[in-house]
Order: sequence, then structure tokens, then C-alpha cells
Amino acid sequence: MTVSIRDIQFSGDSMSAAVCVVPSDLRVGEKSAETVLALRPTLSEHACKQSGIGRFADKIVGTTLPHLVEHLTIDLLVERALAETHGTNKRMAPVAGNTRPSRSNPSVMIVTITSPNLRAGFAEQALKQAIALVNRLLRENND
Repeated sequence: MTVSIRDIQFSGDSMSAAVCVVPSDLRVGEKSAETVLALRPTLSEHACKQSGIGRFADKIVGTTLPHLVEHLTIDLLVERALAETHGTNKRMAPVAGNTRPSRSNPSVMIVTITSPNLRAGFAEQALKQAIALVNRLLRENND
């Protein structure tokens, strides 16, 4: 059971990554959802349009692992942006994401992160941290 990055591409204000899951039908279970929400409580506040508008906390159980990677990446990017703007008059730029199936491989989903101030190095680092956290969840929570 692993989640990995096959490819990362940057274009303008967005990053797209091919995220591979083996086996491809793995989903977020209840124990993993509890663990990740305890580690990253702000995930519960994320807006999410999957299966209708709502909050990610209401949709996390049963979602795909790449969709979790998307939200974790956004959470990490927002955390960094908030730290950088703390105590300044700067407004944080919005960060949005999307996860969709790959047309060519059922084990791969395309995760796209968009923000007007997206910086490639920080975005790639956040994505890799998100992947590492999801792989840790897979090892620790057999659900």
C-alpha cells in the first residue's frame, strides 16, 4: 500500500501532480480520518465540492487518497502563507485544488493546486509532505 508522485508540472499559478495509489481502490478509512483530523484540525474547515458543496470533514471517510493529498497540500500551503503574512497588512492569496482521475491509468489521479502566489518550491515541498503523511497513515491505520 503506497501513494507516490509520478510527475509534477507547473504552469503559471498552478501545480499538477500525477499521484499513484497502489492498490488503486484504497480509500480513507475511519481510523485514518480521525488520525489526520487530529494532526491537521484545520482540514475539517476546508470547503469541498466533491459530491456537492460542503466541508471536507464530512467527506473525508471514503474519499480517495489523492483527494486527501490535495487537501493536505492546501492545508500546508495555507499554514505557511499565514505564517508569512502574520503581523503584516498582507492578505493571504486564496488556494484551491481539484482531483480528477487520469485518463490513461486507473491507479493515477491528477491533483491540481492553484493560487495566484503559488511558489513552485514551496508547493512541491507541501505536496511531498502530504504524500509522506498519507503513507504514514497507511502504515499505522489498517482500516
